[in-house]
Amino acid sequence: MRGLLPLVWTIDHQPVDVSGWRCNAVLNRGYDQMSGRIRAQTYRRHSSSIAQGAVITAYDPSGAVRWEGTLLAPGMIQNGTLAIQGVGHAQRFVDAYGRLLYETRDYSLFTPMDADPYGYKTSLPPSTIARAGQLHWTVPQNETYNTQNHYGAAAWFPGDPISRVAYHLDMNLGMGDWAIEIQTGSGPSGTLSLRHSLALSGTLSYDVDASFAAGDDDLIVIQLKRTGSPTTPGAGRDLVLTQLRVNGIATSDEMFTSDIGKDMAARLGCDGSGILPSIVNALPFDLASGASWADAGMSYLFGLHDWYWRVLDDRGAGPLVQAGPWTKSWTVHRALDAEPQLDALDVYNRVAIRYTTTAGAPASYSLDATPDPFVGTPMQGRRNEWAVDLSDPQPDSSLPGSVASYLLPRLSAQRFSGHVRIIGAVDDSGMGDARAVLPGDLITLADWGPMESRQLRVHETDMEEGQPVHCGIEAPVSASGLIALSGLVLARSA
Repeated sequence: MRGLLPLVWTIDHQPVDVSGWRCNAVLNRGYDQMSGRIRAQTYRRHSSSIAQGAVITAYDPSGAVRWEGTLLAPGMIQNGTLAIQGVGHAQRFVDAYGRLLYETRDYSLFTPMDADPYGYKTSLPPSTIARAGQLHWTVPQNETYNTQNHYGAAAWFPGDPISRVAYHLDMNLGMGDWAIEIQTGSGPSGTLSLRHSLALSGTLSYDVDASFAAGDDDLIVIQLKRTGSPTTPGAGRDLVLTQLRVNGIATSDEMFTSDIGKDMAARLGCDGSGILPSIVNALPFDLASGASWADAGMSYLFGLHDWYWRVLDDRGAGPLVQAGPWTKSWTVHRALDAEPQLDALDVYNRVAIRYTTTAGAPASYSLDATPDPFVGTPMQGRRNEWAVDLSDPQPDSSLPGSVASYLLPRLSAQRFSGHVRIIGAVDDSGMGDARAVLPGDLITLADWGPMESRQLRVHETDMEEGQPVHCGIEAPVSASGLIALSGLVLARSA
């Protein structure tokens, strides 16, 4: 077929004749799934390499990689051939569910240090209250407090070592010979080690930013302790701790989405050099255990500023991870007699970013499109709102406002969803072919009048031996693509 030459397949870098092959790539995954058949005699000769986990790659005649991943366990031999299936390297992100604590400001994670599952002994009355947006200690008057009396709150981040704690403290009266201590241990009830001590005095306000090397300690206790001789205060004291930040991986209150993406890629043995620098501070961000690094991690983070991400082939430093804005553009040619199937999507004139404040209150940041796209249309005077939920408690509206400003321009313009089959593609340099188009790219239809001036977002490409490339426009074209894209919706709205 014009413009589409055969692909050459290899398994562990050895050429293999794969017939009836089909493979795809999807948005926020990259190379996704493949299937095909090989001769039984080929399998018998190379059974040690044609095995689960072997790298399978498809090249075009120029030597460019058009798909790569790893084999699943081979199927049964039938009629002299063996069915094979593979998954792209993005499966590493899909299968990763371990917790990643970058920074949290969530006070609801703290409970009294003597409660289950911690059980640490205390020697002050139960006076620590993890209120919405604060930790609060009350020291009643006319009670005697002995040296080393203490009480506090604990939080456990299983498997995520703690490296920093920062907070602001206010008191109603000075109180010398007391301290706010930060201790860490191995959860849920390991031996505690002192990491920082704030000696209190007549000063009524403090700011603390303590970084420390705590090894593998994943539990933190913040406690009030009497450090001086016994005392019986004649007036009660109230201590209020706010602006609490607990860090694991991040070393400060700022870490861009691109830096987190590169960190996640490195943890999975991938090459993050294809992730472009972003200017969006993702903190606080605490990826909970049980949440997929693909959906709740990469898709959520890069979705905050309307970027794609994808995992491609291994170019010597691990599978290449790319992330960036939608800027790669192709002019494509339809297959003969292939009529694009495109439907107009809803236009929105408002974006609402919903989140929880660090005080535990629900909040929302809304941004209206200017000019209103509905002026002069039957929708004039009406509101159509696109809502997105942020996953972590926010100290202010900075991130919600940033997210809204990134999403609104696209959502307030006319978009289209559907699919088109193409046999040729040329990029801005005049080079390329249809199989080089990837999810995260833009295409313009060169030979279809209604769309010749519009750039369309590719969400999936599906390739099959001897067939045109099937492009999903703002939509999947396969079951696996549907799963990947629904994962993004869940990551944004769960």
